[in-house]
Amino acid sequence: MSEPESTNRYRRILALLWHAPHQVIAAGGFRRTYEIFARAPDSVRIVALDDSPTFMRDLRRPNVEVREYRIPAVVRRLEERHFWLERVIEWLLATLVMCFRCVSMRARGERFDVVFVPSSEQLPALVAGILAKFLFGTPLVACNLNIDIFPPAARRPIAMMHNAADTVIPISRHLSEELEAYGVRAPMVVNTVGLDTSCMAGIPDPGPQGKVYDAVFVGRHDPEKGVFDLIEIWSEVSKRIPGALLVMVGSCNPGNRARLASLLAEHGLEDNVRMMGTVSDDEKYSLIKQSKICLFPSYVEEWGLVPQEALACGLPAVVYDLPVYQENIAGCDAVMAVPVGDRSGAADRAVELLSGGRYLDYRLSGPACVGGFSWEDVASREFEILLGAGRRSRSVRRR
Repeated sequence: MSEPESTNRYRRILALLWHAPHQVIAAGGFRRTYEIFARAPDSVRIVALDDSPTFMRDLRRPNVEVREYRIPAVVRRLEERHFWLERVIEWLLATLVMCFRCVSMRARGERFDVVFVPSSEQLPALVAGILAKFLFGTPLVACNLNIDIFPPAARRPIAMMHNAADTVIPISRHLSEELEAYGVRAPMVVNTVGLDTSCMAGIPDPGPQGKVYDAVFVGRHDPEKGVFDLIEIWSEVSKRIPGALLVMVGSCNPGNRARLASLLAEHGLEDNVRMMGTVSDDEKYSLIKQSKICLFPSYVEEWGLVPQEALACGLPAVVYDLPVYQENIAGCDAVMAVPVGDRSGAADRAVELLSGGRYLDYRLSGPACVGGFSWEDVASREFEILLGAGRRSRSVRRR
């Protein structure tokens, strides 16, 4: 009897995804998925379920097929006035739709060698992935990017859902230790995040005379990303450097937008802060290069892509001293880490860098620090894990 087609020709991977309607590829987790899928080897075929509009529309790979599913427009219109209600309804609908799609594919006779959830902190994708594992009788691989985005009481039950997976991929050693502490007993293999320095190199550098902004922040405008700390910090900076200008890039839900507007008015910062919303990669890197420093007081990073992108663009970065930075950028002299929550300390570091053009001292050390972070290496390792999941090789072990 001949071997199945998937064995002697290629391996089929079913990927399950969900993303918020206002989020684009600039978001770190989706960037990781995009870059890995863009490097899918010829030996695999990926079928990805993603909600419309998919962030992979520009992905031109013949072995990656994206099948979009739609959330009713009437539901998404709720987001502006009832954000959390909309999000709960959308998660429930996305879960049901993905599960139905999986049942339909199974009924049509489609077969897969691996089920993959690239962002398993997105619960609709994780729940559908667990169902798909049993529907198709294949291993489930779940990549977790962050467990701290959930309230403390919810972290353990959500983490333990990962025990249904055959392999869990945390993106840092710190995250693997957190997941284990929350009860994950499935085998875990750390695989990190890369950096597309070639894309950044294609964006013109305006030089010191072309620096429009004193500081840049990139990320979701949420409390866990330190966005409200950011306004307090910038208030202190602006008092000491009148006219200092901060540019903010990233998605923002209506509730946080209203709170930010109130804080800006309270501190008289309406002319000192520009909120750009979500932008393309090229525009993001252009805004970074037009800035003098990166100010990133996030509380919950499990890898920290934003400060690395800033370093690659020649900017020093002021950050809260998170454990994960010890794994990647702590040894870089262009990284100014202050204790978590130390807003005054962050303002002091920012003022020091902006005074007398000291930020220019780090324009070479930043790129040198992150030059070795490669998407090719990350993608190669990811597919090794995916294709080896069913064999339970000795290299796949729980940390």
